[in-house]
Order: sequence, then C-alpha cells, then structure tokens
Amino acid sequence: MERDRDIYSKKATPPPEKKDFPEVDVTPRDMRLVSVRRTLVFVLFVALLLSLGSWIIHFLDQRSQRDDLEDLTPEELAALSPPRPPSVAVPDMPEVMGDFDEMGTAAPAGMDPAKISEAVGQIRIAQRYLQAQELDRAEIAARRALEIWPDMNAAQSTLGFIHTQRGQFDIAISFLNAALRTDPFSPDTYNTLGAVYLQKGEMSRAEELFQTALQIRPEYVHAYMNLGMLYLVTGRYQIAAEYFERTLEDLPDHSGVRNNLAVCLMRVGRYQESREHFQQLIDDLPNEPSWYFNMAITYSEQQNFEEAISWIRQGADYCSPMEFQRFMADADFNELRKRPEYEEFMKTVFPDIPMPLGS
Repeated sequence: MERDRDIYSKKATPPPEKKDFPEVDVTPRDMRLVSVRRTLVFVLFVALLLSLGSWIIHFLDQRSQRDDLEDLTPEELAALSPPRPPSVAVPDMPEVMGDFDEMGTAAPAGMDPAKISEAVGQIRIAQRYLQAQELDRAEIAARRALEIWPDMNAAQSTLGFIHTQRGQFDIAISFLNAALRTDPFSPDTYNTLGAVYLQKGEMSRAEELFQTALQIRPEYVHAYMNLGMLYLVTGRYQIAAEYFERTLEDLPDHSGVRNNLAVCLMRVGRYQESREHFQQLIDDLPNEPSWYFNMAITYSEQQNFEEAISWIRQGADYCSPMEFQRFMADADFNELRKRPEYEEFMKTVFPDIPMPLGS
C-alpha cells in the first residue's frame, strides 16, 4: 500500500465524445408556424371532443324526453307545455303593415333627384325582400335608403317593421317614433307601432294606437283585425267578434280571422253561428285538425258529448298522437274526459295513448 498516495485527487476523465448532429437552421418564423399548427390541432381536437360530447348528451336527453312523454297523461302534458286556447289559428303576430308608400313624405327642397330615385329604388328592393321573408337583406336595402335620405319616412317605417318581425321591440319603437315625427298622419305606422305594444303586453297603449289608425283611415282593415285580436286575448269576446266581423267583410278568405270570430261567438254562447264559421273553415281547409277540435268544443260546452266525440274522431284523422294529446289537454274538454264514452273512444282510436286521470 502506498502511504504517500493522495486519496483526495480524482482521476482526470476524458471529455465526452462529441456526436455529430445535423445542423438545422430554424428561424423564428418557422418556430411560430410550428407553434400555430400545434395550437390549431389542439383546438380542433378539443372542439371535436366537445361536439361529440354535446351530441351524445343531446341524443340521450331527447331519448329520455321521448320516453317520459309517452307516459304522460293529457293533464301532465298540458302542465309541461300549456296549449293555446281554442283559438288555435290565431296568427303568430298581428298584421303590422298594410298599404305601402314608397316615399312617405316629400323630399327636402333642393335634394338631388338622382338621390331621391336611388333611395326609392332601395325601398322597392327592401319590399321585395320582405315579401320573400328575407329580413336581413331587406334591412340592408332600407338602411341604404336611410343613408341616402336620412329622414325618409318609408325607410324608417320599413326598418320598424323589420325589427317588429324579429321581436326587437325597443329598436322597432325607436324607428317607428322617428317615422311618426316625419309623418304624423300615417295609419300604417300607428298600426305597426300598436302591434309592437300588443306583443309587449301593453294593451292600453296598443288599443290607443290602433284606434288612431282608424281615425286617420276609417276603412283600415289591418287595424280592425288587430283590435279584434287585442279584445280576444283580453277576454272581451263580444267586441272582438264585432271587429272580426268587420275584418271579414274585406278579407273573407282569411282563415285566422274566421276562426277567431268563431271562437268569440262560441265564448258568448252563440254556438250555431260559431259552428257555421267552423264548418266554412272545414270546407275550405279540410286537412287542418284544429277546426274539428274547435267544433267539438262547441258541442262539449252544451253537454252534447256524443256529437263532440264525433268531431274529435274526425280531427284525429288529421293529426299525430302527440298533437291529439295537446288538443285534448285543453280545459274545455275537462268534462268530456270524465265520460265513459270518451274512454271507449280512446281505446278504439289511439289504444297506445295513456288514459287521462279521472276518466
């Protein structure tokens, strides 16, 4: 053993061998592109997972809802999705525009005739799009007209109408009030503004505006129709019937007005007159099931359950089992559903539909 050996000294180790790696010239731009590609791949992958998960959840939820609805009685179904009153053909929204004036008011003095012509042309385009229910394109054309002619009444009214159709009531009110400032004697604008307030539930204001439209133009049929709807939804059936009768003088083929008139007559106990109108609707549009169920209500209210079931049987031929349940969930059929003959009818027509409670 070597006594003088330095135990604290370490053997010198040779440096590691250098490995030859290929040199890659990576620029900052290349690194950014790689980073962007990786990010996009990750985002697309996450989006795909989320879409797949959402689809699976939606599919399972829809299947669960269908399974649950099959076990519901008409009363339980009504609680989930309350049906409309028997006036099932009430239009989804009031009539908001009648005759149309391409200018509304005279052009400002000194305005370039070419600009006037261009603005009127844009309004004509907007109207064609409105007839095709293309609201976005109609709005673009109407706004172009307003840019050319900032106080153009027709453009303001048209934009008010468009936003009313979309349910954007506050924007519609702003445009329609501007239209009234440029032309305070336009029955169309008062009628459209009244329709906005009717849909907002502000009945007094709506009534005032419809009446103003009639004061300006006493024969204005759209105002008569809308007043009829206003009185119908507020339960003033007698006066509603009068306005619908007046409307039918000018629009005898309007099925919604005829149905609403028949409902009003039924509500005030004028059953025979009501049935005549429902029969007219059945003759004109025999494939619409609501006429048959409304006819059945007129008999059910008079305790003529046999005749009511006869009309329900006819209506059942034109609707699905789910639609049938919705019709029969109406409160007007409460007494009928308690009758044994109704139970027998249900077994023969829709044997797979669960029987209502209490029948």
